[in-house]
Amino acid sequence: MVQDVLVEVDDLHVNFPTIGKHVEAVRGVHFKIKKGETLGIVGESGSG
Repeated sequence: MVQDVLVEVDDLHVNFPTIGKHVEAVRGVHFKIKKGETLGIVGESGSG
């Protein structure tokens, strides 16, 4: 059911500037978190 969705992310992109260029950290992420669910997100290094 739609009302069970607490958070919905559609086509998330995250970029940040570094010296001389922009880094694309997240490309087109989609997810939904429904009532009673848990989502964990971990970066490549494990520090995210």
